[in-house]
Amino acid sequence: MPSKEELPASDDAVGGASAQVAPPSDARESPRDADATVADTRQAISVAVADDQQPFDVPASGARETDDAAFEAEVRRRGNMLLGDRCLEKGRLSDAQGAYVLVGTGIPAEKLMLLGDRYLDEGERSRAEEVYATAGAAIPAEKLIACGDRCLEKGRLSDAQMAYAAAGTEIPAEKLIACGDRCLDKGLLSDAQEAYAAAGAEIPSEKLMLLGDRYLDEGETGNAREAYAAAGATDKLIALGDRCLDKGLLSFAQKAYTAAGAEIPAEKLIACGDRCLEKGWLSNAQEAYALAGAEIPAEKLIACGDRCLENGWLSEAQGPYAAAGAIEKLIFLGDRCLDIGQLGDAQKAYAAACAAIPPEKLIACGDRCQERGESTKAVAAYAAAGAADKLLVLGDRCLDNSMVRYAQEAYMAAERIRLVQEERAPSTT
Repeated sequence: MPSKEELPASDDAVGGASAQVAPPSDARESPRDADATVADTRQAISVAVADDQQPFDVPASGARETDDAAFEAEVRRRGNMLLGDRCLEKGRLSDAQGAYVLVGTGIPAEKLMLLGDRYLDEGERSRAEEVYATAGAAIPAEKLIACGDRCLEKGRLSDAQMAYAAAGTEIPAEKLIACGDRCLDKGLLSDAQEAYAAAGAEIPSEKLMLLGDRYLDEGETGNAREAYAAAGATDKLIALGDRCLDKGLLSFAQKAYTAAGAEIPAEKLIACGDRCLEKGWLSNAQEAYALAGAEIPAEKLIACGDRCLENGWLSEAQGPYAAAGAIEKLIFLGDRCLDIGQLGDAQKAYAAACAAIPPEKLIACGDRCQERGESTKAVAAYAAAGAADKLLVLGDRCLDNSMVRYAQEAYMAAERIRLVQEERAPSTT
């Protein structure tokens, strides 16, 4: 910063003349402006003194431009320093370094280490090491241990182990067990097992069973099974398996019984199969009965199909009826499908009954689809019936309504039927 001795003291020092040429009238500074400049400068001096920094010298009237440049330079220096400090507070090290480059100095080591300590408090050892290295310092062992403890509190075992290793020591067993218990409280079984294993201990079975019960209450069947299995709780596993059987969840029940080293009794399997039939789960029911070495009675299969039909599950109804060999039920199902334009399901039901859909039923299906504006379904039904005339009428109707694409589908289906008929017709030559 320029001192008083370096600044010109008078006009004579600048130009050697005793008289000063006045600026143009519109650029001349008013007394009020001069007072404001001095007041601003004095305020800057008071701020600098409050911050224990070297205050500016009050400029002589003839040196105002030089002093203004120095003032602005100090503003930039202090502003960039403030920016760097704020970046450090937010953990943005690279931005802070860039700001301090503009200040013309490096970041003070004590400020860097404060940032590193904040990282350590958050359990971020690697970031803390980076900051301490920038400050040219090493992290004290007690701070690394404290960082490891933070990691243990958060259940981050591997990070805690690395922090303790960097401090040249090992985690005490009681801290590892406490970490494992916190993991159990959070439902993190594998993490808890890892922590207990690092301590050379096993999780008490009562803690594992409590965790399993909590999982079960939350509907996490798979996790409950793992907790009970880790506890060696055979009774709990069988009870879990029975609970799954009651819900028709055969695969879950099998896993629970397997973990308990037991087999599901045949009567429980059959009961599970019956519950699956009630839900329309034919394949699960068949698997349960097969494991029990039994076959599903026809009346139970038909009852399953009827329930599916009542619930509107037409696709699911076909399997039970077909398994029971219920021909009349299958044809009835096929007709229901035709009523609502589900031609594909109707064809499957009739095929399962080893029967063909009568053309008049197909045409009636097409008519209903056309009435509902379902042109594509109508085309499929008329084509299956071989009703070329119906297709032509449908095509004309679609064309009249500017539905060109649907008209094209109908006309192409009609021509396909005509072409097949022509090929099949006996030759006249």
